[in-house]
Amino acid sequence: MTTNREAASKATIREALDSALLADRSARLRQIDAAITAEPDDGRRGSLFLDRAIAQQGAADPSRPAADGVRAFELLVGSGRNDEAAFAAAVAGGMMQRAGDVEAAVDYGVEAMALIDVADRTLVAGRAANAISVLFGQLSAFEQAFAYSNLAADICEHNLESAPVAACYNACYVAVEAWHAGVHLPFDRARQAITQLMNDPNQIASVMLGSGMAAELAFIEHPDLFDTVDLDDTEIEDAAPRLQAWYRLVLAVRAHGTGDNAKAVELLDVALPALIAVGDDHRVVRAYRLRSKARAALGDMTGALEDSDAVGQTVRGWQVDQVGRLAVQISRRAELEQMQTSMQRRAVDLVRQINVDELTRTGSRRLLEVRLDELEHETGSVSIALVDIDEFKSVNDEHGHAAGDAVLKRVGHALSTTRQPCVLLARYGGDEFVAVFSESGTTTAAAFTDEVRATLAETDWASISPGLDVHVSAGVATGPSATARSVIEHADTALYSAKRQGRNRTVIAS
Repeated sequence: MTTNREAASKATIREALDSALLADRSARLRQIDAAITAEPDDGRRGSLFLDRAIAQQGAADPSRPAADGVRAFELLVGSGRNDEAAFAAAVAGGMMQRAGDVEAAVDYGVEAMALIDVADRTLVAGRAANAISVLFGQLSAFEQAFAYSNLAADICEHNLESAPVAACYNACYVAVEAWHAGVHLPFDRARQAITQLMNDPNQIASVMLGSGMAAELAFIEHPDLFDTVDLDDTEIEDAAPRLQAWYRLVLAVRAHGTGDNAKAVELLDVALPALIAVGDDHRVVRAYRLRSKARAALGDMTGALEDSDAVGQTVRGWQVDQVGRLAVQISRRAELEQMQTSMQRRAVDLVRQINVDELTRTGSRRLLEVRLDELEHETGSVSIALVDIDEFKSVNDEHGHAAGDAVLKRVGHALSTTRQPCVLLARYGGDEFVAVFSESGTTTAAAFTDEVRATLAETDWASISPGLDVHVSAGVATGPSATARSVIEHADTALYSAKRQGRNRTVIAS
């Protein structure tokens, strides 16, 4: 049964979430400010600080909602309101991450995780789970983000309530941005969330968020139908800066797809500074990549190269600086608290996710970037093999995504169990893997790829799906450790040569 406190909290949080969608939140903030001044009870004041933090989440400057989230957390913990305190801690963590303070963000994220474990399964706890999911999504921990997004939806169902706008939007965000990062998650929840968004009474939610996310999903699942999604920009100027920037990115994707590259560049010129300002790193990378393509199509090769450079710098800084420090911070917290609670087990899971690709059990792209940075400061030579599953898209199209995941797992196992010792084996993205060897020359790397291809040739693929046959192509290159990234590029060129020569073969870069 819903308590009076929860009913009141539900109503005020809905108002705060609605105002978070708006560009102009001044009226709502004045109302909350007056209530905070007049409220003597610490618990209720904590709820009001939380409302104010939520209302400001869409703003470009994350510092004020971060401070309000911290104040709310302190007051709510002291008042024994675990569900709201978890929500406040997660909101504070999310805003701190956007401000660049990853250590503090993780601290508050861990606090939120611990409180969720002991909180009742109220609607507010569901919103707290969603806020934790938002934080993990920002940190590229998509598996954890997906798990907490599902927890949020399950709690809402337990309370016989529909998921709120923020949870629906985040369910789509996690699925879409994970896919763009090479992490394939189920889209079922995202599809349900889009339906709810489109039917929401809030115009920004229904007109912008619903259609925008429908377009995002169509681009992934049915690119040929992407242009048929109705994108209405009538609400864009009233939306929060973060949402305006994202929607312009979606409009730019459509413009590029229809050949209007000038329009795409115009939209992205406006969207990119806003995406950078609000710290939406995933979409910053997507926007730079798209603008690079659009500029190249317009003949602006200098601008295209600048955007391509920006992608590399953004991804490297984002992964190495933020995610690397995240792993250290969580490890330290886990040691201090001696691994005794489910909260700490989740922290360890997050560290593992940062370093290990959950599907293939090979190293993650983040781990690869960290190791490449280390190699830049080492002497000696490396050889690198880039391995790609041939015609993997047809596996998903003809046999289904479950079969595609099973293929990735078996290929990952074949790569991990060869006789050749490698310095690092990692999933490079999608169906592509990179193996790094300490050697001058290419003998070991080439033997590695030959053994993998032989193993796959003996694999019973029909046990996954009748008629399935899987093989790989590989490119191998060698060079100084300090230029490992360039060696990968040479291996990539050799890989494409293997594809052109008929696939299922290894080509060594000349």
